[in-house]
Amino acid sequence: MSWNLLLTLFCPVLMLFGMGKMFFSKKREDPSPTAISSQDTPHDVHELQLQIADLMVENHQLKVKTAEHLND
Repeated sequence: MSWNLLLTLFCPVLMLFGMGKMFFSKKREDPSPTAISSQDTPHDVHELQLQIADLMVENHQLKVKTAEHLND
């Protein structure tokens, strides 16, 4: 076998091995340290919704100012 064929076969096998190791190592980790408590979630979601609304208003105002500037 030539070296080119050997490297061509080795590369995908090595990638599959690395990807499989990455996926299997995440299954073994304990998800509890990063878990969000259910008591904090509604408040956080509401706070994020308010921030999104504020950003949407700000975005609209910037679009209006940009349009006015382009028309001048």
